Amino acid sequence: MFEITQRLFGIVGETETFLRAARDFEAGHLRVSSVLPFFIIDMVTAFREQYPKVKISVSSGNSTTTLTSLLAYESDAGILADHQPDQRLFTHRYDSHHVVAIISCQRPWADRNSIHLAELHGQPMVLREVGSNTRRAFEAATASAGVTPDVIMEIESGEAVREAVAKGHGLGIYGELSLPVDPRLQVLRFIDAEMQINRYLACLKERRNELLVEAFFNVSKQTR
Repeated sequence: MFEITQRLFGIVGETETFLRAARDFEAGHLRVSSVLPFFIIDMVTAFREQYPKVKISVSSGNSTTTLTSLLAYESDAGILADHQPDQRLFTHRYDSHHVVAIISCQRPWADRNSIHLAELHGQPMVLREVGSNTRRAFEAATASAGVTPDVIMEIESGEAVREAVAKGHGLGIYGELSLPVDPRLQVLRFIDAEMQINRYLACLKERRNELLVEAFFNVSKQTR
């Protein structure tokens, strides 16, 4: 019953959006969820230039949260990092980036710009929560190499990970494209490990042809 009710609410929302868009395509409300909100600012900016009267709501969370939001009809489109194939979704890859290590400029190794994965064995580390794709990629690499870091802190926020690392709590792992310039941090690229995260724009397959969703996908292709 819960699943049926969710779908009914989704259909009602789709009908309202279609009627508004059919009357005036520049009207409507687009809800977008993203693994990190700033990832989609260029996309949202380009969309608003073409459809300035459309209201846009942006929510954030990791890929698991974003997927849940899509499936519950709480978001119309979402940005996911690497995820298990799901037949309910329509996706296209938006971009990809590498995973890097970060360290406080006040700590040893701050005079370096690269690192071997084995050097992290036993090192204190600050990581994102379980379910984060950055952490998943890192743990797959360390497990394959037989490396066991000392995870001293888990935080459900990339920004908080940066702050903890900057305060000297240990090394952190971050997606290179999502890492802002911060004079307190030194970036260490991995010499012997290839950790890459892909990002996808996604929606439910059944909603792929909704007018605003389709318009958002079309605009996203222009900003890649």
